Parts: sequence; structure tokens; C-alpha cells
Amino acid sequence: MVHHYESIVPQRVYMGNGTILEAIGKVNIKATMQVGSKMLFTTITHVFKVPKMKNSLISVNKFILEGLKVEFDKDGYKVNNVHGIIVAKTRREKNLYLFDVNVRMEM
Repeated sequence: MVHHYESIVPQRVYMGNGTILEAIGKVNIKATMQVGSKMLFTTITHVFKVPKMKNSLISVNKFILEGLKVEFDKDGYKVNNVHGIIVAKTRREKNLYLFDVNVRMEM
């Protein structure tokens, strides 16, 4: 569910393959993900709305700027809060780190 939508002056978003897309807004979204046997519910803030993007991406730098700690290993990475509790976990497939997350958005 989107809690807040803000239109922005269009901003370039650079993809790893050299493609440049355009962000037209920022949203806060509710997300649900499974970490081990637990279901975690979180809000991800200031997410760019990029209409031409087929899949959702999140920057590791976004986690760091939010005060979280990111730890990589050969299988993926985990995100810990300031208390050391895992709040997100990914799996690695080839050169991508993938979240299994359900996002609820309403505009």
C-alpha cells in the first residue's frame, strides 16, 4: 500500500546495462518478506516510481543511508537493523541478489 506519493522533477535512473530510465515520483510502500520461518512487515521509503522499469530494484546504498548494516556472502546478503536483528535477506542467482517480497501498492 502506498502511504505517500510525491511527484518529482523527472530524474534519470541509470541501469547496469547502460540504459537510462526516468523516475517521475517517489512513494513509500508496504512490503512483506519471509526471513527464515518469520514473516516480516516493513515500509520502504522514498522509492522511485519508474514507469518503464519491468522489475523493482533497491539500492544497497539505500539500506546504508537508513542506518542498516548489509552483509554479503556467496549465497546472498542479509540486512540487519541497529540491534543486529535480520530485517531482510536475499538469495543470489547468477550476478543478481533477489528479494522474495510481496509489495502492496495503491495509488
